[in-house]
Amino acid sequence: MKKIVNLLLAVVLGNATVATAQLNWEGKEATGKPKWYNLEALCDEKKYTEAVPDAVWLLQNTPQLTKALYQYSAKVFQGAQKKEKDAARKVALQDSALWVWDKRIEYYGEEAKCLNKKGKVAYKYLARRKENTLANIEALYALYSKVYDLNKDKMYLKNATYYFRSSEGMFKTDKIDKAKVLTIYGEMIGYLDRQELAANGDGKEIEKITKQRDKINGDFDKNIDLNCEEIKKYYGEDYTLNPTLAEAKKINTLLQQKGCTKDELFIVTNDFISEQEPSAKRFAFAAYMAQNDKDYARAYQKFEKALELETSDSLKSAYYFSMAQIKFIDKDFPTARKHARASIASKSNAPAYGLIGDLYMSSGNLCKSDDPLQARSIYIAAYNQYKAAGNSAKMTEAKQYFPELREIFERGKKEGDEINTGCWIGETVKLTKK
Repeated sequence: MKKIVNLLLAVVLGNATVATAQLNWEGKEATGKPKWYNLEALCDEKKYTEAVPDAVWLLQNTPQLTKALYQYSAKVFQGAQKKEKDAARKVALQDSALWVWDKRIEYYGEEAKCLNKKGKVAYKYLARRKENTLANIEALYALYSKVYDLNKDKMYLKNATYYFRSSEGMFKTDKIDKAKVLTIYGEMIGYLDRQELAANGDGKEIEKITKQRDKINGDFDKNIDLNCEEIKKYYGEDYTLNPTLAEAKKINTLLQQKGCTKDELFIVTNDFISEQEPSAKRFAFAAYMAQNDKDYARAYQKFEKALELETSDSLKSAYYFSMAQIKFIDKDFPTARKHARASIASKSNAPAYGLIGDLYMSSGNLCKSDDPLQARSIYIAAYNQYKAAGNSAKMTEAKQYFPELREIFERGKKEGDEINTGCWIGETVKLTKK
């Protein structure tokens, strides 16, 4: 209250903080000036409900007073509606908050900026009202369409979600077709992709973007019934004729959302995106999909590309391990071991030790030797790998192929003597009895 008194004294003494020459009183200065300074003070103290009468009077009687009147009034109506308990008055305050932005545009322009700010509250005010439902849906859709057209990548993050939700409302009421709502979905996901790129690794900003992406994708899954064939129908032919990065991302996201990752169109768009914007994450995703489909040659190639770009040791370890598995299937045991060891070097990986053990166990029929101790030594090597993996069951399995103590003595050796396995394995192990 002391602040208000001081401001009123400033008016009387002619020392007001805002120069009178900057204000257009429209002949109502004597009544309006105290209300203006009272409005400023109340807004500064966030006493928005108390400021409503002054804001209303000034808007009605001095609508071109100053652009700041609309800035203050937006805060007043938005703040007051939060505390209002009476339903009818709450709606009136919300409508006033939206109206203020339109009047500001009328008198001071800045349509893109003002509609962007209006969009931050409009959906919350209108979407859940039971009266005039269709009219509100149409109004929201028109608003957010314009917000995006005027602002593009300067649009607020929340408005991307509101734009898509308004398009869902239009689709449900048969005002737009499925193709249109799919287009808007693709545009908003593309917008969020660009925002994430512009965030340049800022964790807090990326978290905000992810939050809106999750909301849009959640709504899409819940409200838009779409199958793989429809995606190809709506997008496939045009993309084939004119492949662009934006379209590839849109189609790829849609196919992934709807579980169509085995579709040829998904593979094609994913490869196109990888060529235009190489990333370890996308190459690895393609590799795992190919591995699941048993297209091992393609999977191996994609893992190699992922490794070129990956910086995370744990992910590198995972990629090397998958490559080792592929080479095991191909019976290229030396290369499989090389990748398994690389997996362990990137980040200690028990399954990789186990895989090397499996490689050695599978070499029993490949690594023939006239020396029975050397022939059995590969199982000791396998046992050592299983031990490093912590796999007691396979340790027991390997141990059953160890030499008998008498075999060791018959060859002039004793337990603990070293022997090389020979063959491709080429490891030196200590002789151990069964």
